[in-house]
Amino acid sequence: MKNLITRGLSGAVYVALVIFASLHSFVALAVLLVVFQTVGVREFRTLTKALGYPVHYAVLLFAVLGVSTATIAFVFDEIDTAWILIAGAMAFVFGAFVFEIFYPKKTAIINLGLFLLGFMYLSIPISSGLLLTSWDGSFDGFKILSVFILIWSFDTFAYLVGRKLGKRKLAPNVSPGKTIEGLIGGLIGAFIAATIIAYFRTDLMLFQWLMLAVLLAVTATLGDLFESRLKREAGLKDSGSFMPGHGGILDRLDSYLFSLPFVFLFYVIIYHF
Repeated sequence: MKNLITRGLSGAVYVALVIFASLHSFVALAVLLVVFQTVGVREFRTLTKALGYPVHYAVLLFAVLGVSTATIAFVFDEIDTAWILIAGAMAFVFGAFVFEIFYPKKTAIINLGLFLLGFMYLSIPISSGLLLTSWDGSFDGFKILSVFILIWSFDTFAYLVGRKLGKRKLAPNVSPGKTIEGLIGGLIGAFIAATIIAYFRTDLMLFQWLMLAVLLAVTATLGDLFESRLKREAGLKDSGSFMPGHGGILDRLDSYLFSLPFVFLFYVIIYHF
């Protein structure tokens, strides 16, 4: 019972922070996402350490934050600063590459591969989310909040339907609890949420919101499975303990980290074609 209360409270705080930051201002959202990102780098380092190939925390952190702060500078039209920050981030990536070339152990390529994986996994999605909210030069935090709402709806319905009707395993070797029936139920939940959002929003038509729901159902599932596979390989149940009762921040953001770049591309295609 105590664990259930703890889980409920931490989940409520998480949801409240996401909603507040998304609707308040670009700065509030940027601060929240950068905090999540910083914790995510620490958890990713823990996962790689459990795998036996720990990435260098400080180097990865500075490389990832360099891209994020460059994105923030770009949004504020500080183009020169953005380029300097990008150059700094690439310097850290290049430094890691050079270090691994001369690394005396035989694990250099694996170490470098995990470093590059962490860099892309934790920088591209956050930058995509920040750019998504400032598409036309003005802040529209609901764009990223709608991604959270659709995925929350998908996850909730997938859990309820999967628990009640789930029989056929979706990926038994990676996540035994996921079922095809749950996936279908989650998609229905995302469709319901997309239809409600479309009633209040005019930036996308109903069929486009439904397309976005399908995109998120696929990418969120893949993101969840990817992180589950990473934890399984590392022999860990959770990526961390940042959120009591829920695990680490990567456990909460796994779906979004995989989905946000695709959502950004979706808006690019919708607005330009």
